Amino acid sequence: RNSPVDGLNLARVMPGDPEGSISYRLGHYVTEKFIMPSDLFLDIHSGGVALNICTSIYYYHTDNEIGRKTRAAAEAFAAPVIIGNANPETAVYGCSFRTCWDRNKAGLFTEAHGAGRTLPQEIDCFTTGVLNLLKHLEMLPGEIVQQKVTHHLVSDQRPGGDFNADVAGFFRPEVRMLERVTAGQRLGVVQD
Repeated sequence: RNSPVDGLNLARVMPGDPEGSISYRLGHYVTEKFIMPSDLFLDIHSGGVALNICTSIYYYHTDNEIGRKTRAAAEAFAAPVIIGNANPETAVYGCSFRTCWDRNKAGLFTEAHGAGRTLPQEIDCFTTGVLNLLKHLEMLPGEIVQQKVTHHLVSDQRPGGDFNADVAGFFRPEVRMLERVTAGQRLGVVQD
């Protein structure tokens, strides 16, 4: 996730700096050469080694042209989980999604499983999704291939979605990802 040259994460240094370290310079290049001239920017991510994330695509859930454009694109991509961000100005500063929003550019990003691997079905889903997106944008001919969408969620990015334990140990979940939970329900335990 981090550059071996300067130790920085490209997904946290956008829009970059042409005078900065290699990651900042790369971020600047991506912003100027890819994001700024684009009609729609897609950034493909995964949960890396530490996170376990549902296979998903994110769009701007806003009542304006950019929101409608990114929602239609996310629905054409059709990851199993489609997530609208109703408050994109609070997205993590330094990521491409926020960089696009700050420049009034249409941006999407995906997340894959993570936990140190990408699953074969995610690669298939993202390959089909990218081809669907190119068809949606009329850059490729053909019909969009339907993929199964299991959830369409809207997040407002308010604090409270991330939890960090104040003790060391192994987390054992007691609920499955995307399972409906209730207030006060135990989500898991940390074991030493």
